[in-house]
Amino acid sequence: MGRRILVGDIQGCREELEALLEAVAFEPGVDRLLPLGDLVGRGPDALGTLRLLGRQQRALDDLQGRIAGAARRQLARRREQVEGLEARRGALDPARVLDRGFAWVTDAEGALVRRGDQIPVGGRLRIRLAVGGLEAIRIEKDEQGGQDG
Repeated sequence: MGRRILVGDIQGCREELEALLEAVAFEPGVDRLLPLGDLVGRGPDALGTLRLLGRQQRALDDLQGRIAGAARRQLARRREQVEGLEARRGALDPARVLDRGFAWVTDAEGALVRRGDQIPVGGRLRIRLAVGGLEAIRIEKDEQGGQDG
């Protein structure tokens, strides 16, 4: 927002008001005219003065409308960005893997189990599924293929 120009007792003197605004390089839609005191009264052009002030107010209202519209558009763009990031975050969520039929297997302390030889025979397992979970005990070694799997 530009400057605030305060003018007192205009009294319906439109030409003088226009000259004053020109002298201070008043920019409608940027600067704001704040009339103080009497707007009309003894001056020769009360109607012209009111029209001039009305144009200044419309320019300010137009600017405020453009700023509000730009703010709404910017907010909508930011909201879309946040929704996109939220979708990406959700896609990377390890829990979503469970919905596809996989399970998380951890040892009794909660460490992720990636290989069968991490758990000794008799060792406890926790298995997390998409809905609920299980606890299990390893009862034997897998001898297939010569590897503990």
